[in-house]
Amino acid sequence: MTRLRLLVTGVTLLSSAACIQLAPPTLFDEAGGGGLGPGGAGATGGDDAGNGGGPAAPPVCSATVGEPCVRVVAITAGRSSTCARFDDGSLRCWGGNDAGQLGLASRPSSAFEPPTPSDLPSFDDIVMGDVHGCGLKDGTVSCWGNNAVGQLGVVGPNTPVAQPLALGGEALELATRNFTTCARGTDQLWCWGLDLDGQNPWPPGEAGTYSPPTAVAELDGVAIDELGVARNHACVRIDDEVRCWGRGEFHRLGTGNQQNQLTPTPVLKTYPSPVHRLAVGHEFGCVIAGTPAAAYCWGYFNAFHSHASPTAYAGWLDLPYRDVQLGFRIMCVLYQDGSVRCAGTNGSGLIPLTEEDDEPLLLAVPDLGTVTQISLGRFHACALDTDGEVNCWGRNSEGELGRGYLSAQELPGPVVWEGIAP
Repeated sequence: MTRLRLLVTGVTLLSSAACIQLAPPTLFDEAGGGGLGPGGAGATGGDDAGNGGGPAAPPVCSATVGEPCVRVVAITAGRSSTCARFDDGSLRCWGGNDAGQLGLASRPSSAFEPPTPSDLPSFDDIVMGDVHGCGLKDGTVSCWGNNAVGQLGVVGPNTPVAQPLALGGEALELATRNFTTCARGTDQLWCWGLDLDGQNPWPPGEAGTYSPPTAVAELDGVAIDELGVARNHACVRIDDEVRCWGRGEFHRLGTGNQQNQLTPTPVLKTYPSPVHRLAVGHEFGCVIAGTPAAAYCWGYFNAFHSHASPTAYAGWLDLPYRDVQLGFRIMCVLYQDGSVRCAGTNGSGLIPLTEEDDEPLLLAVPDLGTVTQISLGRFHACALDTDGEVNCWGRNSEGELGRGYLSAQELPGPVVWEGIAP
């Protein structure tokens, strides 16, 4: 079904009447996933003049939509952008697109319409930074979006087209945050983008911004179990040891002081063994360690938990967990039963049902199904459930919630693949 969409661009109030100013009308193709322009978001290959346009994208599987359909298999959230990867290898993305970070070759700066099929190729995994993204396919890394500080790992302008990187080895895992990305190989680690006090090590006196991915020499030949990248620092886990480097402010490196570290430096081992999980956030980090497993965190988590070395987090619940995600002063835990709880700083409403600015306890996130994955952006979060439904909540200034409008939402709501949320 195709209907006419009118975009209001202005409102004038008179004493006894009101007038609205409309942008030129565009067709909205509900069957094709919506979107601006005659081709609709569900069409591919059309141009801005409205010529051509490929077949409509297939419907998305959900509790109410059955075969034939495509199913969401993974989600990833950036600063104000979100992407979903489907079982047919396709991507649909929404939110901020000012530098092409959604991989949309001819779309507006903010894709606040329903999620748009991306022009990016198929990937096994993707990660989103502030205004760029990177994907992993068969050991090869490609990046797209903003390249102002070399975050694409190649010399060139901003681009929505994926640019392959020459790492000198096969990558197994990607991690990114803000303007820095790192890739983990079997026994090597490469980083590129903006160096903010040492995430991308180099010889003394050569600090700066550069494009080529650089191997972290101190980790050559080391089998890394986990990798985490934050705004100003990075960490790796090697068995039960955690090493961090970068900016030391707020004790985010867990070394007991606030000195910057240009090379991977051991976090003080004030946590028990074994270490099950490493998570890295904006100004803090955590390990899930010991038997029974509990969280030990360092750096500035919130007003209730700020420590120079790993310290037991009092709000941890002794429940079987599946994943732990850290963001901008926030922690969200996905439990084995599919429930989600979050704690931390709540300025953007990521912790529903509390009026506290700093919430010390892990509070249940309502209105979710049985969740299989969570992903935290800067000020929004998304969860994928067993029915293939994606629910997002938090800030929505660039349409990062995928609702088809720009209002923030304190409670989770489903991404609307076709049309506009009621």
